[in-house]
Amino acid sequence: MNKVELTQHKSIKTKLLVTVVVGILLFFVVIVINNRYAVKLIEERLGTITDNMADLSREYMDLRIRKSNNISMELSLDEEVVLLSSNYLAESDSYKSLSDIKDSVTDKLVEAADINEEIDSIYMYYASRRSLVASNGEIQRSNEPEIRGWVEANTGWNSEVKWFDYFSGVDNKNYLSMMYRLDYLNEGIRTPVYLGINYDKNAIYDFLGKIKLTKNSMAALINFNDDVFVLNSDIEILVDFKTKVRNNSGLLKNEGTALVDLQGMGSVFLKYTPLSDGSGGIVHIIPDDDLRPFKKNLQPLIFTIALALSLGFVMMLWKFINSDVVKPTEKLIQHMKKLEEGRFSDKIEDVRRDEFGRVFTAYNNMSEEIENLIQELYQEKLVKREMELKILQEKINPHFLYNTLDTINWIAREHNVEDISKMVIALSTMYRKTFNKGRDLISIKDVMTSIACYLDIQQIRYGDAFDYSITCDEGTENLEILNLIIQTLVENAIVHGIEGMSGKGKIEINTSRNGSFLTVTVTDNGAGITKEKLDLIRTSINASGMESESGLRNVQKRIKLYYGNKYGIELFSESSIGTKVKVTIPAREATDD
Repeated sequence: MNKVELTQHKSIKTKLLVTVVVGILLFFVVIVINNRYAVKLIEERLGTITDNMADLSREYMDLRIRKSNNISMELSLDEEVVLLSSNYLAESDSYKSLSDIKDSVTDKLVEAADINEEIDSIYMYYASRRSLVASNGEIQRSNEPEIRGWVEANTGWNSEVKWFDYFSGVDNKNYLSMMYRLDYLNEGIRTPVYLGINYDKNAIYDFLGKIKLTKNSMAALINFNDDVFVLNSDIEILVDFKTKVRNNSGLLKNEGTALVDLQGMGSVFLKYTPLSDGSGGIVHIIPDDDLRPFKKNLQPLIFTIALALSLGFVMMLWKFINSDVVKPTEKLIQHMKKLEEGRFSDKIEDVRRDEFGRVFTAYNNMSEEIENLIQELYQEKLVKREMELKILQEKINPHFLYNTLDTINWIAREHNVEDISKMVIALSTMYRKTFNKGRDLISIKDVMTSIACYLDIQQIRYGDAFDYSITCDEGTENLEILNLIIQTLVENAIVHGIEGMSGKGKIEINTSRNGSFLTVTVTDNGAGITKEKLDLIRTSINASGMESESGLRNVQKRIKLYYGNKYGIELFSESSIGTKVKVTIPAREATDD
């Protein structure tokens, strides 16, 4: 299975590498085949560049158009604006007087101009009241000299929105203004209300002047319907430009480009980009002389750029494949193998913010959940077994059992059957210690007494086929240990080590204390275990993901569940020499109940 996975993994890397190489080769083949069409390709790329620059210009103006549209729509629906559009001229309870405009509509205009830094000022003209309200807070009548010209030039038209290019006597500035008929936007406004959102014409000049596709290119804002043109140039160029735009309006609208002769500039390339409101757009004026050397010099450059980009692409792609595909995949496979071995506590310590990061997090959560479920399942089984043992102990009447064993011992002595008497006494003593009044913990002294009785019984059973010795270092007899732990290891030593030996067997049980640790070893000189089988047993007793009824595995689980993961048993063995099991637990004094 591992070999198959490794082969597939290598295959993925190979396929990715082959794909990259083939892609680069095809890229160069296309360049070579289309080399004679390089000029056309350059022109197309130049067109893309001009498109991008034109889009930048359009975004600049469209931003202002969108904001102007939003402001005009909000004001057309505003109750104060609608109320002041009434034909009534004021002083009743039903309608506000003209003096109230400053506290209502004027504040709205000031707020709209303040929060939109692109807007220079805002005018609102009420035809029924013959009054101009400005965002500077001023209110003026149409007969005042400063606004008379503005009213005459910017009112009286019949459409929702228009562009106007004018000089304002109110602010003494040149404006490019978007004008709206609010009474066309909202039928609730019963008399003409004109809204002018003003942009500084010089600021637009500055912006359009900075957008140069070539050294001598220019940009202009045009309006086909209203004959409004913004172009910061000599008057003779401006006049001829207007004429050429009118004559080629159909071509510009349909094709987006036109080649014309412009007075003072010669042959020029006009590129038109419509604005979002549909009434006008941006025209870029590119002298044809600026394009010729660019086309001529750019042809060999494209090959160099293509080569550099291709090499960079290969390096970036390979780096991406290696760091973002190969390495995290290998790491995931390694941890999946650990998961197969039951090593659920090994987490992927790699913080990533891509899809592999989510996979690693899911893997860590999954392994932790599996480990928790296994622990919970084992604890449930352990509790169930302990409950069954307690129930069994409760069903057995210890006094009846001990009295019966004493009676058997008395009868054996009466009949001079010493072996039976010896076994009965050992069995009685062993059960007294093993039952331990139902407690889980038992002192080392009582454990060794019970083990000695157990081994005495086994010696009689096996006909003195083995000897045993029990050695407890000073200070260890009063320490405590989980019940039935050592007995299970001794039983394993007899069944798997001593049983079936041709010679004399030997079992040694030793206890020692090393600081805060208590160590108990059970050693036999039996058949031993081969290295392969020993590795398998070690894996089995330490793998939390495997189920087994092995006595060693159950002992390991009980110790780790009760004392913690750093405690447990270790197994050492050599074939034909013997086996040693070492138990390490905390050194804790036994308590007397």
